[in-house]
Amino acid sequence: MNENEVLLNEKNMLKKMSNKTSITLLFFLGLTYALAIIAKLALGKIIINNQELQDAVYLGLAFFIQFVVCAPVAIMINNRKTKLELNKYFKKPKVKKAFVLKWIVIGMGLSFTINIIFTIIFTIIQMLIGFEFSAPSFVPEQNFISIFSMTFAVMILAPLFEELIFRGSIYDNVKEFDDLLAILVMGFTFSLYHQNYAQFPSTFVLGMVSGFLVIKSKSIIPSIALHFCFNSIGGAQIFILSTLKFDVTKLADASALGGLNMEYVMDNIVAFVLIMMIGFMVLTIALVGLILFIIEMVKKREENKLKKISQLSISRQLLIFITAPITIVAIAILLSLTIINIMGLGSI
Repeated sequence: MNENEVLLNEKNMLKKMSNKTSITLLFFLGLTYALAIIAKLALGKIIINNQELQDAVYLGLAFFIQFVVCAPVAIMINNRKTKLELNKYFKKPKVKKAFVLKWIVIGMGLSFTINIIFTIIFTIIQMLIGFEFSAPSFVPEQNFISIFSMTFAVMILAPLFEELIFRGSIYDNVKEFDDLLAILVMGFTFSLYHQNYAQFPSTFVLGMVSGFLVIKSKSIIPSIALHFCFNSIGGAQIFILSTLKFDVTKLADASALGGLNMEYVMDNIVAFVLIMMIGFMVLTIALVGLILFIIEMVKKREENKLKKISQLSISRQLLIFITAPITIVAIAILLSLTIINIMGLGSI
């Protein structure tokens, strides 16, 4: 084939892989929403006189549907034309443990840093336009079923099944192209999937670093470890806020010295200290991760070099990927759901 034919073939392959990726993602979310609605309607008929119990059972059932039922089905749909071998994702990493640990810290640090930056940006935007953005709450009702379901899903189910989809199946779709494209796709699809403006920047970065780890290690085990560590911070916050019944919105008191409601702090001193410790840990990890990342970029660029295969530029590859027909539809749907959530209208 001449050069033009090679380029045309690459473009067609990239569009095909883009559409395949979008079909997998839309199928996963569509099936999850459909089964969740059915489950909610069914529970409304079964548990009638106890709304708190109904909500708690639904939360656990929704997570079970999303991760244990729909995620494996989506993976099988994505791999329907090839033999599905899950063990290939769990191979022994081809990098040293020190490399994995270093990039786990970098991944968490960059994600925390970008989250802090955009939290400030989003707060300023809301103040300027006079509209408060809404985001899905991760603090469950204060009962055992809800707390256990949320914590278990965030810390165990999400790291395992989301990595299988995004750094397993979706990476399989794009790994024949440039590594940088694969990393960007894994980050972008992962962030869109959450449909949460507040999480978008941090999940984009987390998805990219997780993708980098998979590419370098030839295994999703390191990315699962990174995802678990990152989510464990959130899981700890969920557990503290729920079990100790701590409401951070009550901390602010404009009339008090320093703007802090000391009476509420003293009444909830254990929870307050634990939350402050987690906050300090986040800031420390963010600083250390940022420093390690700069060192990696300056001193170890050759070691972290990414594979370049395509004759197309990375910007051209990305443009082709996001303008594939089904991918345009997927992006429009997921951005629409994100906007609906911002307006506080999205709940199943």
